[in-house]
Amino acid sequence: MPNLIVTLTWKVVSVLKNNPPIHQDNILFNIVPKKGLYSQFTAPLNQCYVPLSFLPTNVFHENIKNLVREKCSVDIEEKKFPYKIFIPSFNKEVSVNINIRLFQPNILSLTVELSSFSLPLNVDQLRRLQKLDQIEVISDIIRWIIGMAETINHKKFTQSPSFRFRHVTHLAGVCPLEQFQSHIKENLSNYVGILISDFDYKAKDNELPQRILDENTEYNIKYPRELLLVNKQGVLYITPSNTEGLKSRENRRFFKVRDLYEIAFVFSTYLARVYPLIRLQNEDFADFLLYKIQPWINESESLLAEGRSDQYIWDALLRAFALKARLPNPKVLFSIESKTECFDQFAIDWWVDRDFPDLIAEKIDESRDIKFGFLKDKDLKQVIIEDYREAKRCFKSKCYKATVIFCGAIVEAILTDAIQRGGYKKKIFEDCGLKADKHGNLNYDDKILLNRLICAAEKAHLITDESLLNHLRSLKDYRNGIHPTVQIRRSLPLGEEIAKTAFAAIDRLVKHLNVIYSQGAF
Repeated sequence: MPNLIVTLTWKVVSVLKNNPPIHQDNILFNIVPKKGLYSQFTAPLNQCYVPLSFLPTNVFHENIKNLVREKCSVDIEEKKFPYKIFIPSFNKEVSVNINIRLFQPNILSLTVELSSFSLPLNVDQLRRLQKLDQIEVISDIIRWIIGMAETINHKKFTQSPSFRFRHVTHLAGVCPLEQFQSHIKENLSNYVGILISDFDYKAKDNELPQRILDENTEYNIKYPRELLLVNKQGVLYITPSNTEGLKSRENRRFFKVRDLYEIAFVFSTYLARVYPLIRLQNEDFADFLLYKIQPWINESESLLAEGRSDQYIWDALLRAFALKARLPNPKVLFSIESKTECFDQFAIDWWVDRDFPDLIAEKIDESRDIKFGFLKDKDLKQVIIEDYREAKRCFKSKCYKATVIFCGAIVEAILTDAIQRGGYKKKIFEDCGLKADKHGNLNYDDKILLNRLICAAEKAHLITDESLLNHLRSLKDYRNGIHPTVQIRRSLPLGEEIAKTAFAAIDRLVKHLNVIYSQGAF
């Protein structure tokens, strides 16, 4: 294989365990919206999952250089990116640039780029160099960045043990322009091996190279003197020599492909790993982000109408990451439709407000005029509404233990009212440790515990949704944690995320009871 001009880029995605405190002042990053990721495709921003760009400060760079010197025995002279670092596996000094983006609430996306350099590589060597997690110094820097971005603190952070990455590789000058078509035909299997980073692919499937070429036909027809291969494992862009006049267009195409790849990679991560979890804590914000992602999956033709090549590449990424299959079930999507009018009020600039996750939840609450409509007792309804507002105030004041206490009391009151009005058999209450008269009235002299009420609601088939029951059981466990001995014994930290889960339990219960109340169940 001839000497090549190689540009190695990786898209790195890490799901942070904790949401970065972006609302706090910090000295590590200047945090600003990154709208250009989408605007280059002429996509309307009101239908985009806009990230925040973490722009490193001098403090950040000094800290990275100190860590590299201390842990890797390597000196970095540059005051900012790109760094020039000698990499033993490359046997040369390379220029390293890293862009950092946060897709709220906790998806960190890095673009790691090594500037173009010439190497006499064979196929196996190039595949080895694509393994970002095994490249000395650079992989350490990435782990430190992930840790610092999570805490936004250069003194108190944990180095990330691992990260997910996909390569986006450009090989330029593979052969003279006039020989390009024949060169690709002769070396297709080697290039497919580079694309999928697989040493043993030839032994697995002899038809694989042609199948991948066929899958990438649409966006290569217009550009017969270059080859673009897109797959879930990465991107490979191949161009011949003697194309100086086309250099600018080649760069634009390469940059757009790698950014579309980042969007698909992040969407896949959000749908598979983030959405199910954050919906338990803040359903409305989770649904709002899904509302931004959906058009890219179901209506991408209108978003990318001005660029057919972009549309072809995006279609390939939709298939590669199976994004349509990752969408939630129709029942969840239907529930999101009921919120679209409120969501549309925040179509533009929502990413500017660092408190937006809480703001959207408050606005949704305000729009639910029948939030506690199933409650018949007006006095009880007023008490519950006041407790709910007080819980919100506690949350805003970061009094998370008080928030959980109020949320537990609200759920107890709601379940008590619903159970008493249900006309259930006395044995159901006795089986769950509750005392009630023949009319189903609970004995308030008895100690009514939340777990007993949840038990009765389940046995009486008042609540059959296992997901909702799990929500309520979680709240019961967290509320038990307010007792000092229990908190020490179980090590239950009553923090922000648990408080959000407590609100989610109330909201899910209220929705459920409003539905069955409208059906005349009690």
